[in-house]
Amino acid sequence: MPEAHNQLMWDASDDLVGHYYDRVNAKDIAVAKEACRRWLDYENQSMMLGSEIADQTKVERREVTNAELARARVQLHYLKHSCFFEKDELLQKAAFISKPAIIVQGGMDMICPPITAYRLHETLPNSKLNLIPSGGHGSWQSKIADALSDEMELLKKRLQANHGN
Repeated sequence: MPEAHNQLMWDASDDLVGHYYDRVNAKDIAVAKEACRRWLDYENQSMMLGSEIADQTKVERREVTNAELARARVQLHYLKHSCFFEKDELLQKAAFISKPAIIVQGGMDMICPPITAYRLHETLPNSKLNLIPSGGHGSWQSKIADALSDEMELLKKRLQANHGN
């Protein structure tokens, strides 16, 4: 992870998201694509924490596609604007949700840190938090995928019991 952070090439006094937002939207397409490649590499390596393939996170230097550049531009636009939410807006609104909710969270998730899932769980009146200590961010990671599958099976059984199927 430190290697991924070091390769970002930004002044630590700058806002990381703002810096990369400006770079991926540069008029010089070579500058934009290089910034995009660095951003995607950082994101991919961050997502690999807690993964059984974490040691294989070195991404080959390759040409960034136009689709990847477009995705990075949209992603950074949303991040720059706090996903268009006020601070704690989602948590405040979640308190009014009375339906059951299941939260599966990786304990090593660096994209959405576990404290965010815990805060959501504390706010949702009828929620269950399933923390996977060695899990990361990706639903494709085996421990997270297994937990999601297990939770869906439990939900299926509960729904069948409630509806007599």
